[in-house]
Amino acid sequence: MRSFSLSRLELRTQLLILIFLIFIPVLGILLYTGFKQYQYTIQDTEDNVGQLRKLFYDEQLKIVKQTNQFLRILSKVPSVKGLELSECNEFLQAIHRENPQYSTLVVANGEGMINCCAIPLKKPINVADRSWFRRISKSREFVIDNFLISRSSKKASLPFAYPILSSDGKTLVAAVGAAFNLEYYRNVFESVPLPRDSVILVTDRTGNLLYKSLSHQASGNQDCLGEKLEQCRGFKLPDTRKGKLEVRDADGKDRIYWFERLSVGQETNEICLLIGISKQALFSGVKQMLLINIAMLCVVAFSSFIIAWFFGGKFILNPVNRLLERTRLVQKGDLSIPESIGELPGELEILSRAFDDMVLDLYQKGKDRDEAYTIINNSPLVGFIWSNQSGWPIEFVTENIENVFGYSPDELRGNTIRQAGIVFPDDLERVQRETVRFSREKKRETFAHTPYRVLTKSGDIRWVDHRVYIKRDPTGSIRNYHGILLDITERRQAEEEIQNLRNYLSKIIDSMPSVLIGVDKEGRVTQWNRKARSVTKISRESAEGKPFEENFPGFSSDLERVKNAVKSAVNDHKLVKDLKVTWTEGEETRYQDITIFPLVDGNMGGAVIRIDDITEKVRMEEVLIQNEKILSVGGLAAGMAHEINNPLAGVLQNIDVLETRLTGMTIPANQSAAASVGTSMESIAEFMNLRGIPRIIHGIKDSGFRMASIVKNMLDFSRKENTSFSSHHPTELMDKILELASADYDLKKQYDFKSILIQKEYEPDLPMISCEGSKIQQVLLNILNNGAHAMFARGEKEEMPPPKFILRLSHKTGLGMLQIEVEDNGTGMDAKTRKKIFDPFFTTKPAGVGTGLGLSVSYFIIKENHGGTMDVVSEPGKGTNFIIRLPVEQKSRK
Repeated sequence: MRSFSLSRLELRTQLLILIFLIFIPVLGILLYTGFKQYQYTIQDTEDNVGQLRKLFYDEQLKIVKQTNQFLRILSKVPSVKGLELSECNEFLQAIHRENPQYSTLVVANGEGMINCCAIPLKKPINVADRSWFRRISKSREFVIDNFLISRSSKKASLPFAYPILSSDGKTLVAAVGAAFNLEYYRNVFESVPLPRDSVILVTDRTGNLLYKSLSHQASGNQDCLGEKLEQCRGFKLPDTRKGKLEVRDADGKDRIYWFERLSVGQETNEICLLIGISKQALFSGVKQMLLINIAMLCVVAFSSFIIAWFFGGKFILNPVNRLLERTRLVQKGDLSIPESIGELPGELEILSRAFDDMVLDLYQKGKDRDEAYTIINNSPLVGFIWSNQSGWPIEFVTENIENVFGYSPDELRGNTIRQAGIVFPDDLERVQRETVRFSREKKRETFAHTPYRVLTKSGDIRWVDHRVYIKRDPTGSIRNYHGILLDITERRQAEEEIQNLRNYLSKIIDSMPSVLIGVDKEGRVTQWNRKARSVTKISRESAEGKPFEENFPGFSSDLERVKNAVKSAVNDHKLVKDLKVTWTEGEETRYQDITIFPLVDGNMGGAVIRIDDITEKVRMEEVLIQNEKILSVGGLAAGMAHEINNPLAGVLQNIDVLETRLTGMTIPANQSAAASVGTSMESIAEFMNLRGIPRIIHGIKDSGFRMASIVKNMLDFSRKENTSFSSHHPTELMDKILELASADYDLKKQYDFKSILIQKEYEPDLPMISCEGSKIQQVLLNILNNGAHAMFARGEKEEMPPPKFILRLSHKTGLGMLQIEVEDNGTGMDAKTRKKIFDPFFTTKPAGVGTGLGLSVSYFIIKENHGGTMDVVSEPGKGTNFIIRLPVEQKSRK
């Protein structure tokens, strides 16, 4: 049984159903609007009722206050106070005419007899049993009694009483009473508008009816005052203090009553105010508006159905039927354009034109398909359709298969040869695996094989590019495969040749000892050889495509200069060479020589950058320069030493003679000369001591001997002497040097060498070394001198460790060298100072403290006289370490 579907209905019927569905929410909106209007009406009525209740309560309070003042005034009137009956009656009658809101005014004597009344009495009335009289007799104060039906006026009223006391205030002489007429509530109730047939009731706290409104056109028995509410109106007052109830009233009308219990001053005079609103009067406007709206909706809906039925058939159904007839003709294969079916409305005209365009397009596509099929049969593209079965039986193949692979179409269509049968055996498993893998992906519609080989009918091997389209049935199962084969044998061979050439060039580039980098016009890396990977530790994949400078962070100090050079080579096509830069690798600085060759190909653009490490070359040049400096200074030093030596000798000899003649107390020539001028040698000696002349002479001699020492060092620096080497034990040699430094240190006046900590780190079993002991002592004393100066120059700070030397002796057996290390914890030195430390006349000490020859002479002694090496390791703030290496065995030296 076929299920119901709206789409199977006639268009006109669908249109009618659509209109019906449109009107359903409109009806819902009308009903919802009526419901909300009902709520608004209830709320508005409750607001009016609340206002009326408040006015009623306020009026009650006002009545109590006014009556209290009114009775107090009456109690002061002499005729009332003196119980003069005739005058009192006339007075009360006159007052009552002016105050009609009171149903009666009375004066009762102390026994409760009323003789004086605003309403003439036939005989006195005893009210001693009334609660208001009993209460005022007891309290002797203003009294508000319970609501009641007055005996004198027969009207519902609220009694009030005020006492008249004796002069001593202890005896009740009389009581003035007034009964407020509840009919005067009408003034309050009429101030608030209520719907037609509304009823206002007032009962006492037990439910006796005290007042009923007659001003709202409500019907009912007016003579039931004083009766119970359920007897008079047919419903009982609830026990709750406030609320709302719906009842069928005594006149047969349904009303909603809002009620609230009110009291003035005490609970016993509580009354209940009931306001009843007729449901018919309350909701008549809402019901009428809702019925009018529904009626109008029905009229509009009916009109819409009639219009939709007529115009739907004429302007929609009939034109669509004509279009359907034309569709059936096209379905049968008739692509000719029939005669016009006439003017159609709106979108149907657009649909008709689109249909005509579609027929023309199908006709043109049919022609194009035939032409395309002819082109395909004359192209290297071969089309296949094969089944999803074992071996892939071929369902269809284009006619050009014979031109490309040598097979006739019939050979393949007849399942003599299947698709799997023409794949090269070594590639068949891979092709099958790829087909299975892609076919398992449910959403995949097409895929491409990795190029593989096929066998032609003659047995030749050809490479093909294979694109496949998966065709599935509605259940998702694969029905067959549509594929296109393209013979790419020649392209494959060309690609292999290009790849071989690239590999060959890449091997050549990787074999180069220099860093070779190719960059494009934007300076991005295109080539990255093995040496570049070794130097930067960056792979080719990571480097290619990035700007050149990002791969060489070590050029930080010269980076901008290198970037500008690359830009100049790329943009100006100029060769850039001999570009010297530094490369920072950890804490080591290496030197690089950069040459940039611009590419002359106008299409590609870019440049080739060659980087050569020339660190060893630079260091070799520095050593040669250092040696040249030492040799040149050596020649200068020799000349200066010879020129200074002779006058220096005369100075030293003359200062000795001067000292002898001035201080020789026992020399006869001195005594004779002193006597000839009238003095003595003792006086001369005393004068010289007072003027410090002996100290000055001693200073001159010290300076002279120091100059002689400098001249001797310069002579040693300038020539290699024929010295005799002897064997020394390294430990004994180092300990003797420490002893000399401690006893005769040159700067002992500025610091105490003994205060410096000495840490010894000597290897055991050190060999004897052949050296000139005095020269080695001179070198080590010079180093200790400089180290002590550096440690005490840093000042005394709490965070600074105490001055300390670390002395190390070790045997480098592989080199045949003894290594001596002297390390201090002084201020250290920067790289610039470290490079010049062995230069002659270079010093960091203040003027007059050092000559700058100490370390250069030491370097000369170690390097030239002993064939060793002398290096320094230092950083600012981390101290200095001098490393000396001496051959254990000295070769014969001329």
